[in-house]
Amino acid sequence: MKPDMKPKKNVLEWSVFAVSLVLIVAVVAVLVREALMTSDSAPDLRIETGVAASTSSGFRVPVLVTNASAKTAEQVMINVSLRCGDAVVERAEFTLDFVPGKSKRDGWVVFRHDPRGCTAEALAQGFEGP
Repeated sequence: MKPDMKPKKNVLEWSVFAVSLVLIVAVVAVLVREALMTSDSAPDLRIETGVAASTSSGFRVPVLVTNASAKTAEQVMINVSLRCGDAVVERAEFTLDFVPGKSKRDGWVVFRHDPRGCTAEALAQGFEGP
């Protein structure tokens, strides 16, 4: 081969280059879109309680925490009150280290009293921003 001649690229090299370029452009486009569309609003936490299950230590109630915002909530303190009629029979609480934006986290509380026939009310008492 002469020193002034460049080697020709074959079809495979051009194909790999084209696929790589498309992937890089797509990733950059998604990142830019997410940066522009994400709001800076505070975390929006929604809490639901599930059906109680009897255990050896009491009655375990599942708690589902959903963060509808794009912003993460840290040190989320959940308080669950067991109400029978107008009276609060028992309270339980737990803390989630973090609830990422647009995600769900599970937790459980245990009551000594049977929660069936009562209402479990859950509330996020406080949280921190990242």
